[in-house]
Amino acid sequence: MPASGLRPTHKKTLINHRFIPTIIVASVFGALATLSFGQVVKDGNGYRFHVGNDRAELTFYSCDSTNADAYKGALLVPQSITENGKTIPVKGVTSFACVYCSELNSVVLPEGIEHIGFGAFSDCPGLREVSLPSTLKQLEDWSFYRDESLERLSVPSSAYRIGACSFGFCTSLGELEVERGVRCIAPHAFYYCQALSEVTIPWTVDELGEYAFAYCSGLKQITMEDAPIAITEDV
Repeated sequence: MPASGLRPTHKKTLINHRFIPTIIVASVFGALATLSFGQVVKDGNGYRFHVGNDRAELTFYSCDSTNADAYKGALLVPQSITENGKTIPVKGVTSFACVYCSELNSVVLPEGIEHIGFGAFSDCPGLREVSLPSTLKQLEDWSFYRDESLERLSVPSSAYRIGACSFGFCTSLGELEVERGVRCIAPHAFYYCQALSEVTIPWTVDELGEYAFAYCSGLKQITMEDAPIAITEDV
């Protein structure tokens, strides 16, 4: 990561984003290996779900590197699945569900989805389009990290917090809409989004984490609606 313009005392606060996800992926895959799964074949993809407590969550296909081939093309997640004759609503996406899916190019998450887990769509270099539902409540850390082809994004008002590093290194992200209702933009959320030229921070946001828009070299205009806001160091 370039350090030009940083005072020496700030260098120690930067984290090495390139290696942390790999370590966590291995540990989480191992921990989730014993969960029960259901599967639905649709649109050429074999959608795999973790089922429990009358809800289903889209999850990874395998517990090793072959997850890279799990989901391809357009991901159109169904609103519900049927298991043992019972209709179960799809309410979330588990951690690392689509991590490293290099041939994934678009994602449509249906209304009813409330939760996108840690690193769920990280390192998907071909992912260009994402549609987030109005029911989304939790957008966890690293969720779309380093999706280098992602071009536009609208974060719905229902999402309380945009997680840390969630869109870091999305270097093609040129259009960003953060709807009124979002309260927190966490540290490093849009770190190194070099294609961003304009950003509007709605009045509902009351916290901007450190480095939230750092190294956005194309950023020319920031509009902040009238509201008290806590801006941490080096935003």
